Amino acid sequence: MNHDPIPTFGEEHQTIFSGYRSTRAFYKIKGSKVLIHADVNGAFNIVRKHVKNAFEGLEKNQFLQAPQKIIIKNRHAKLKASA
Repeated sequence: MNHDPIPTFGEEHQTIFSGYRSTRAFYKIKGSKVLIHADVNGAFNIVRKHVKNAFEGLEKNQFLQAPQKIIIKNRHAKLKASA
């Protein structure tokens, strides 16, 4: 999230990250109160590693959004075939 360099497996030098893993499942972003799920952070970094400019020009608030809860009232309702 802070655009830290992403290390390559097998490199000798030690990479220093600006954030840290605060609990088992959450990563704390340096300089903010934002906690992000560690799996989401990992997925973000995989995209960054393979698509170099995937998030260029985006502010943090453009892709760090709170998920919305969707309530499904009748889970077993039959779907009507569309004509």
